[in-house]
Amino acid sequence: MPKSIDDYVKSLPEVYQRIYGHPEYAYASRLCDDRAEHILAAVRALQEKCGRKSLRVLDAGCAQGYFCFALSEIGCVVDGIDFCAPNIDLCNALKAENGLNCRFTLGKLTEEFVDSLEDGKYDIVLCLSVIHHVCNENGFDYGRRIFEKLAKKAGLVIAELAVKEEPLYWNRNLPERYESFFNEIAFFNEIAFSPTHLSKIIRPLIVFSNRYFYCGNQFFEFTEWKKKAYDLKPDDNLRRYYMNGSQLMKFCHSKEYFVNEVVNEVGFLKENASLGFVPEVLAFEKNEKGVIAVYKINRGRLLTDVLKDEASLNHEKIFAGLLEQCVALEERGFYHGDLLLWNVCIKDGDAFLIDFGNIQKAKEDAIEKIFNPYFDFSVYDAFMALVFDVLVGKSYDSIRDYGFYNLTTCYDFSKIGQRYADFFKAYLLLSEEETNFKKIKALFEKYVTNPDSSRAQFSDADEVKVLASLLRRSASEKADFVEHRKLDIKFMKFAEHFSSLREKCSEQETRLSEQETRLSEQETRLSEQET
Repeated sequence: MPKSIDDYVKSLPEVYQRIYGHPEYAYASRLCDDRAEHILAAVRALQEKCGRKSLRVLDAGCAQGYFCFALSEIGCVVDGIDFCAPNIDLCNALKAENGLNCRFTLGKLTEEFVDSLEDGKYDIVLCLSVIHHVCNENGFDYGRRIFEKLAKKAGLVIAELAVKEEPLYWNRNLPERYESFFNEIAFFNEIAFSPTHLSKIIRPLIVFSNRYFYCGNQFFEFTEWKKKAYDLKPDDNLRRYYMNGSQLMKFCHSKEYFVNEVVNEVGFLKENASLGFVPEVLAFEKNEKGVIAVYKINRGRLLTDVLKDEASLNHEKIFAGLLEQCVALEERGFYHGDLLLWNVCIKDGDAFLIDFGNIQKAKEDAIEKIFNPYFDFSVYDAFMALVFDVLVGKSYDSIRDYGFYNLTTCYDFSKIGQRYADFFKAYLLLSEEETNFKKIKALFEKYVTNPDSSRAQFSDADEVKVLASLLRRSASEKADFVEHRKLDIKFMKFAEHFSSLREKCSEQETRLSEQETRLSEQETRLSEQET
């Protein structure tokens, strides 16, 4: 007499999952519907991305086959493996009962098994609460290598992870941070957190891939990825960047400052989409661990890279374009608070701002405020520093030799030519109240774009003010807080004293001139009298 489903269920070591099609077995250890909702949503999104429902799925550690059958219902072709023979026997009986497109075999998740898989055979691999058992037997590095190999073999992996905090025997070989599993895998993100029957600790349900970026229930394919935006960034493994043609994807995990940058950027871009030079937000998602976002961009080359490779640039075109954008932002009450060489892109000779995470209402430079709080560095100073660094060809090499990127505050006019020297002097003579990007743009046009129409005429008093400003800026680059204040006062007094001396000299020159005039008039009268 053939065995019934009830016979197969009774032979199980544990009814771990719901028994598909049999609601009478309501005492399963794990609820499945909560995880299935997120898994099915991701699979349907990949079906839409691939343009077909018949995705090939491997469920590694399929238990009683609940997820295999659920995926088969929506058109997937599913293979399930499990090391427990009673599980496989039940799965085959349920398959026959329901006529679903699944295949079940006895097997175990090992490196040898993963190595034996044909590359690209599976679109998706499920690995639900399995890898901690693998790590318990073979160590963390073994489990990490399995994940890395699965990411190379399949387009997408969906995994549920036990975590170190769980008070159970297998936690001895789990990492302190489960993110360590994905150090060398391009993309990962938590799509849900679920409770278990074993403790109050919730487990993350994670999608990871070397091919796909998942955001806002959409999949985006990428061809390049890196852990930092540019070469000099520290590799903190908390931020990652993905590219595919005109699409840029950002991933920021855990660290509040980085997360807030992306949230700030996305909010600004959505509200100011009419600005022609800003990226379009295609998708955005924030969860308990971080944020992910997808942008449509006008892709160019970072200005730092261009400076390394190209001897000549159309400086005027670059600066004029950036000023146009800064003016447009300022007219809406915004300022880019991180105007650095790597936040400018060049395409076909045109320059445009990127990375709006530090967009702000304040006029002080957002980054320099953190690293150099002793100098009152404005967004206008940051722009002028960028202009100077481009003119003198500041590159990664010089920045690396210095140890970090130090914004230039004291300018050597001999290095930038007369037109730009005049432009910088005119900028330094602006009062704080009258400084804005529209005014800087007008000065740029006056002294750089059309220098012949109005040659610079700076008085002695103007030259003194410029010198005093440069001296204060030079001191600010090197001084600590106390020294900064002392030097600032010293140079202010110097400038005032020097200006006072110049004024006194000028007054004396005027008096001498008047005396000379009077003497000349007297000589003329005496001469007339003698005649």
